[in-house]
Amino acid sequence: MRMISTARRLLIAAYLAVGLAELSAQPDANSAGLQTEAKSAWAKYDAKARQLSYRITLQSGSGKTTPPKINSFASYRILINANCVSIDEALLDSAGGSPDAAKHKARIYGSDYEFTAERSPGSAEWALTSFLERKALLEAKARNEINPNLVSLRTEVEREYILAGTTFRLLSVRDMIDQPCCKTTRFERLSASADAPVEWVFTIDEAKRPETVVMIASGRIVFDPTRYWVITRRAVSYRNGIGGLTLLDSTITYDTAADDIPVVKTIVTNGGAEDGSVIITSRVDYELLPNTPTDADFTLAAYGIPEIAREQKFNGGIMITKTGEPLPLPGPPVGEQTPLDAAPMGWYLPVLIGGCLLIVVALGIRLVAARRRRAA
Repeated sequence: MRMISTARRLLIAAYLAVGLAELSAQPDANSAGLQTEAKSAWAKYDAKARQLSYRITLQSGSGKTTPPKINSFASYRILINANCVSIDEALLDSAGGSPDAAKHKARIYGSDYEFTAERSPGSAEWALTSFLERKALLEAKARNEINPNLVSLRTEVEREYILAGTTFRLLSVRDMIDQPCCKTTRFERLSASADAPVEWVFTIDEAKRPETVVMIASGRIVFDPTRYWVITRRAVSYRNGIGGLTLLDSTITYDTAADDIPVVKTIVTNGGAEDGSVIITSRVDYELLPNTPTDADFTLAAYGIPEIAREQKFNGGIMITKTGEPLPLPGPPVGEQTPLDAAPMGWYLPVLIGGCLLIVVALGIRLVAARRRRAA
């Protein structure tokens, strides 16, 4: 068993070493100049990439075998324009499974409001599950009722998918490199060639780490300075919350869009727990969608949901029942809106309360008996 565990640790270490061990660059005295050039390129890339919509498929797996069994499949349709973004997720039962036969969950960030909706397998009808006016959200932020570090849906989708060439784990490389907690130990070309890839090596000072920076310990990232300085390789270690590290090594490939911007094609990740207890693998495939959506594509009407739904509110929100699930309260048919009424008390509630009282009485009797035995 110890030999197997050692083999797993060596395998995970190899994931981080292969392709990076040979990257022994010559010292580059112009590190600050390279960073300035990179930041300018990242800003230009992000501005162009924010206009691209995708269909994305994900396959992932984890376990103790090598390689682990692929046991998670998903398809995402991501639409984005200058004002709005939406993500439609379908959990598939197998690789190549049909999204139409899966349950869909959508999150939509429109120009005036945000909402979520669900669609049952095989159905074309969406049911509203939550709704929030943008004005109400801004007012709540002004009253400090929302965590200022909370990431918006747009930021989440951009950094997790759209801007994968310049981000990792919801962190923008452009912002990360200037964090006081981030200590850069190397930002240099990998050879003397002016077009050579550039490697960034960094560590995180845990004492200075703000809430906005996830539990990263260290990382090595390789950029292509000939293509907007996009990430081509990233090997990052994360603190797993139980005293150890999770090591993930990703390789990113690109196609080229019509305006010469690199478009993510695949992201292949391997790694696992530092102690070898878990092996992780995943593959993400991107398909560029041809048309830029309009703001009308991010409305309730675009999902076949009546706009009047936004007017039926309670306590500043809306109660919407979910398609295919039993109604929690008496009201209209499933999928329609209903006001907040007092929930009827089921037959089981008095029984539950009575049972709790009996348990309390029994514990009291046991405590008294124990005291009498000690006194005797």
